[in-house]
Amino acid sequence: MFCSQCGSKNADAAAFCASCGASLTEEARTAFVSSTSPAPSGLRMAGRGSKLGAKILDGLALFMMYILIAISFIADAPGAFALIFLLIGLGILVMQVVWLAKDGQTIGKKLVGIKIVLASTGQNGGFVPNVLLRAWLNALIYIVPMYGLIDILFIFRSDRRCIHDLIAGTAVVRT
Repeated sequence: MFCSQCGSKNADAAAFCASCGASLTEEARTAFVSSTSPAPSGLRMAGRGSKLGAKILDGLALFMMYILIAISFIADAPGAFALIFLLIGLGILVMQVVWLAKDGQTIGKKLVGIKIVLASTGQNGGFVPNVLLRAWLNALIYIVPMYGLIDILFIFRSDRRCIHDLIAGTAVVRT
């Protein structure tokens, strides 16, 4: 099958172009066009670099949350000072979960201009796919040896979807 956007040859069963990321199925293209997305030509898959950048930024936000919570417990400061650090740290965590469910974006994804959508429709999946399946269930599976490495290596598939995307039925696209 050839991509209607860039003309690249793709596998017949491919849902997205391996070269430009455009949707190769009419159903997905129609669903995405009818969404509020500014990209009428189809899903524009997020690049590997932008996904990595978002992951690093999210890691920094998570690290900051841990540091603030740790300071709140070990600081030789008045109780109000420690409580403020604890609340700020927990606030970062709550913001990440709310934004992930509401917008399909974390702090890192917002900063690099990508978001999580349902691969079948191009719409935001909400709490269950974005938080429960992609984040929390995936975190539980990380106890399996080598799973983390295998999950990361799936980004080199033609559709750039990792195992956690396949579990949740999601894709990461440019906004």
